[in-house]
Amino acid sequence: MNPWYVFLFSATLVMLAVCLTLYENIKSRKFHGYPQASFIIPTFNDRDTVERAIKSIYDSYPRKKCSVIVVNDASTDDTGEILKNLKKKYPFILKNNASNQGKVQSINSALPLCKGEIVFMIDTDIIVNKEALKDIISRFQIDERLGAVSSKYKICNAGIFSGMQELEYNMNTFFTGALSSISSLFLWGGCMAMRREVLMKEGFLDRRWLCEDLEYALRLNSRGYRVEQSLVGVQTFTQSTVMGWFKQRWRWNSGFFQAVFQYPKTFFTHPVFLLFFFGFPLATLAGMQASSSSFSWVQSALLSLSWMILSLPYAFFHGYAHRDVLRQGLLVVPFVLIYLPIYGLFYIPSLFRGAYKYFTLQSDSRGW
Repeated sequence: MNPWYVFLFSATLVMLAVCLTLYENIKSRKFHGYPQASFIIPTFNDRDTVERAIKSIYDSYPRKKCSVIVVNDASTDDTGEILKNLKKKYPFILKNNASNQGKVQSINSALPLCKGEIVFMIDTDIIVNKEALKDIISRFQIDERLGAVSSKYKICNAGIFSGMQELEYNMNTFFTGALSSISSLFLWGGCMAMRREVLMKEGFLDRRWLCEDLEYALRLNSRGYRVEQSLVGVQTFTQSTVMGWFKQRWRWNSGFFQAVFQYPKTFFTHPVFLLFFFGFPLATLAGMQASSSSFSWVQSALLSLSWMILSLPYAFFHGYAHRDVLRQGLLVVPFVLIYLPIYGLFYIPSLFRGAYKYFTLQSDSRGW
């Protein structure tokens, strides 16, 4: 197989993703005012970020229209004391777990306290803003079949490693944005929102899964609801250490394959997903062939350069928004030559771990 043919096919897929995502982004969505909304913030040892997350909600949503529930999951640092002091400033409901239950169970325990039409689930490392929340709300207001929406991430960390993670997030944003033209198969769990009536009817989050947000997106798709990815970003802080990055991607990739075993029909009947699922592995094989001894170093270099060019839309997508196009463009080089190949090493072991996690599911187990 000529790697250049595969590259051209992959380039076509990238352009398709760009076009579908841009189409999704320019759709006209009229905002019809703020509905009653509930915000759940699970926290465990988040003394440095919890106040920032709470403040951003009250700064971004009318207080008379929202209720905020913070669940302290038996933190062992002084998060509990910080929350007690914050209650003097913000009118949120504080729920304290007697023992550590994990993020999913903490969220589920707060859901019966939610009275809003829309329920937001916000991580403590997320900083929301008015534009992101209004975009999510407007999506619910124009589509009664829409069951859940999540926001894309804008990385706050500085540095080369964080910049490459930003490029990865941008690739995923284009992918999930393209899927949203029909229905996204993914939710980004840092900032996601669901209709309360859907939660009451279809059940709460399932703590057995490595990626409970992904499982819920697929559950809704399999039951006739739509899921969307908002392209208006919320700020977050990504992994600052290689070990933290490894553990996070190990869970995400394994969780993806665990979900594939549970919802194969949902995945493999989605036409946009099929294009990307089979397209990018072919591109990887082309890269492997390019680096083989039968392929000249000149051709290998040219193909690597082509992959860098192919990654530029993701870099410019972030760079233009942050007036940092040159820096993001330069990051494409280590992203293609180092970051993506290392990331690709996760897939085979993640497949086996995901299969193991699926076939050993127990009703009372905790995924992570």
